[in-house]
Amino acid sequence: MKSWQIRFKGIVQGVGFRPFVYKLAKKYQLPGEVSNGPSGVRIAFNSDEVTAKAFFAHLQKNAPRLSHISFQELVEIPSHSYVDFQIVASQREGEKDLLFTPDFGICENCREEIADPTNRRYGYAFTTCTLCGPRYSIIQDLPYDRELTAMHVFEMCESCQKEYELPTDRRYYSQSNSCSTCGISLRLWDTKGPRSFPSESSLISQVIEEWNNGKIIAIKGIGGYLLSCDATQGSVIQKLREKKHRPGKPLALMYPSWKELGDYDFSWEEQAELLTSVSPILLLRKGPSYDLPKEIAPGLDSVGIMFPYTPLYQILLSAFQKPIVATSANISNSPIIYESDKREELFQIADLILDNDREILTPQDDSVIRHSKFFKQRIIIRRSRGLAPTLFHKEEEKKVSYLACGADMKSSLALRHRGKYYISQYLGDLGHFDTEYSFRKVLTHFENILKPDIQHIFHDLHPNYASSRISEELAGQKQLPQTAFQHHKAHFAAIMGEHSLQKSREPILGIIWDGTGYGEDGHIWGGEAFIYQDKEIKRRAHLAYYPSLGGDKFAKEPRMALFSLLPSHEKVRKKFSTSELKVYDKLHANTRIKCSSMGRVFDAVASLLGICDKQVYEAEAAMKLEALATDYFGNSLAFGEHYEIPLTQEGFLIRPMFEEMLAEKEVGKPKGKIAAKFHNSLVRLVEEIARKEEIRKIAFSGGVFQNALLLDLCMDRMGKAFDLYFHKQLSPNDENIAYGQLILADLFKV
Repeated sequence: MKSWQIRFKGIVQGVGFRPFVYKLAKKYQLPGEVSNGPSGVRIAFNSDEVTAKAFFAHLQKNAPRLSHISFQELVEIPSHSYVDFQIVASQREGEKDLLFTPDFGICENCREEIADPTNRRYGYAFTTCTLCGPRYSIIQDLPYDRELTAMHVFEMCESCQKEYELPTDRRYYSQSNSCSTCGISLRLWDTKGPRSFPSESSLISQVIEEWNNGKIIAIKGIGGYLLSCDATQGSVIQKLREKKHRPGKPLALMYPSWKELGDYDFSWEEQAELLTSVSPILLLRKGPSYDLPKEIAPGLDSVGIMFPYTPLYQILLSAFQKPIVATSANISNSPIIYESDKREELFQIADLILDNDREILTPQDDSVIRHSKFFKQRIIIRRSRGLAPTLFHKEEEKKVSYLACGADMKSSLALRHRGKYYISQYLGDLGHFDTEYSFRKVLTHFENILKPDIQHIFHDLHPNYASSRISEELAGQKQLPQTAFQHHKAHFAAIMGEHSLQKSREPILGIIWDGTGYGEDGHIWGGEAFIYQDKEIKRRAHLAYYPSLGGDKFAKEPRMALFSLLPSHEKVRKKFSTSELKVYDKLHANTRIKCSSMGRVFDAVASLLGICDKQVYEAEAAMKLEALATDYFGNSLAFGEHYEIPLTQEGFLIRPMFEEMLAEKEVGKPKGKIAAKFHNSLVRLVEEIARKEEIRKIAFSGGVFQNALLLDLCMDRMGKAFDLYFHKQLSPNDENIAYGQLILADLFKV
């Protein structure tokens, strides 16, 4: 009998792959063995050639639903005789060549078990199996074996061990297996220390009572602590906002189940999104009967919704039977708090802390996703738990390892190693010390596991970005070359890389719109049209420059962008005091820094319409403007009026559009109509560029394309005549910059 070897790479560990192989091998009556290793799963067995190929095909076709195979092969190997089929010890030696498995939300089987009084895991808050539970947040190293995870300190009891070793059990080789006898414990802390309870069920009852009494409770989850409170009590939500220094930014809600979601307007695609193993925060549109406190999402038409994605949350919400506010536990824009020894910091905000004794090794925020209303386009707003650091990409032959440090706001880092791309979770604003610490910790984690031989480091062109400083420091320490790439070219490369457009024989038009990026001419870019052809990126057009005023205020106060565009208009000047005008008039006349930012144009329109003059959170003005326009469109995109945006030698001239908008506002035209016309105008601008350049393929990136209405309008107006490319695996915002830098490195053969 011949001997054969099958290898699978990709996400094949921590998803029940070995038990799946074992059961199938038994069905085929094959002697052999399966094991995890640093590069995936290896199967060796005896059979004839026909059976070997049938077995191989069956494995590929029916692989566990949470797996993702990026490489597979069947080869004949030197003859070896096996007696029976076994799962054998993992191979530890060799280069790491494996994708990280993300964390998974609770599966239906485990959800049923914790609700079943007859099941031994009834009420156990850390129930998992091979199809759900933490992975990325608890791994120390690969292969994914229990002793290399945060679960290694919990010794399985006899019953759990029996499940773990029983091939027919669904917890066969489940590395996170545990129960209330041998597993993770809950503690409820107040400022005096841990409280005592006769049972965990009484502890859970106390949490419910505290929520009803208007208390804020920090809960340790998979990726860090969440701050929670009763979502029906406006006063406690306001208290949470004040303590967290978050006056207006929308808060996410966690609901017990579907039956409480009648107040929202959602599609079956959105319903399916909420039920995936990612279990993200999904932005849903408020329905006519929505009546929760205004403090949750003031001035917006959508609210972030999620379902319990851990057994603990499922138990709590099933008992509470009302939605809770569930927002990342951080102090004023710092990273999420995740270490138990730092829980005391949480008492700055929380009245109580629900803690547990399993260590979180890699902290992560919840991922945030939205779908557009008309074309159901999926838009990732924040890529983190359940999504990062996996990027599904055709494996490349490239063996050289590169590190990209990305940008500063909404930072992420990216590593290319053995032809795979590892894009970190959302890390936050590198302007904060704690975020920079997280950045370095994630990099160290990647390096400890993958052992990449990094040959080059990449960063943003902005000389004052923290990411650029980190890159310089690392390059010095490692004695490596470093290269800077322009911000928006990195955005363009990211969207091309995600859709493998680099080898396109046709030119690609890149519409890259966001708030800020350091330009190659020293000005601030952000409303860019690039053309990619023959491995060259050329800046074809941009918004006509306008003065960039007031440093940080320019992004925080939308009235500043409006003033920059229409400094002499009486209505605009009324937004400022006399003393402010003295300063800003001089700045406007003398500033040498100009910008082409599309993000600031959205701000200026919001200010013009009186929606927002000063933002209390990033993108507040743009989000409210989109909500206003979406409401005007209603249930049809038929409204087609637009403003002209002429192309001049200076670029696309937007001042005439603002003068027309102001005139329309003064004669009483509805604000929603003006907002809708503005959105139409931008889409028409894209179409004009594409037709003039005779380019059929258009790729979109930059934070502006988190605007779901804009995507829908692009699809509606241009979807039939052009090939449109939007981000699917990455967020359009600056989280994709690091990946784009790696793609540019390849394009330009750095």
